Amino acid sequence: MNADTRQNKLQDDDKHNDPEFVHKAVVVAKLLTYCLIGPLISIYGMLFGPQWTWVFGIAAFIAPVIVMVKSREATGARFRLVCPEGLAGQMPRLRSYERLIRGLALIAVFVATVSIVTMFVAERGDGSANDSKPVFAERERYRLNQHNKMTEVSRDRYRIAAASGVIGLNFGAIFAVSLALHALLYGCLPQNLGEKRKSSPNEDTK
Repeated sequence: MNADTRQNKLQDDDKHNDPEFVHKAVVVAKLLTYCLIGPLISIYGMLFGPQWTWVFGIAAFIAPVIVMVKSREATGARFRLVCPEGLAGQMPRLRSYERLIRGLALIAVFVATVSIVTMFVAERGDGSANDSKPVFAERERYRLNQHNKMTEVSRDRYRIAAASGVIGLNFGAIFAVSLALHALLYGCLPQNLGEKRKSSPNEDTK
């Protein structure tokens, strides 16, 4: 091996070995993990108060969007070069969490879907609940708003429509975070949440 070949090999190894970049990716993964708590806080606040906790749900929506946008830029290309199998390629112990994350994504999409369907069934085309009080706060009148057309409904119908909407949107955020976390840790989105992931050749040889 001549000097030029050795130099090229060292440069290629440097491209695939960047501890500082990996550390930044680990920080992002931790932030995404914390974001899983945000929608739960948001749900409680929007149902029972205080309502300002909705900001945690919004933050949980924004975080995975940023990660997905960055994945299409130079940062994403760099990550795929350094961590072609995700962070789990650098830290194999993370493989033990994959089933948990896939299960969380499956539960989140199921709850979100059922909740949104329930919301539409309860609303019956009469609009949504969008006043400034928590869902379970007492009101003199329970009304749904459809383009400024107010329809008075029963308390139970109002609460079912409003609560299912809150739960559906926030579990949608949990689903988005779990997808971004899976992509960061394992280098891909889960192809089928109901199937067990096939092991990679590198794992088979360990």
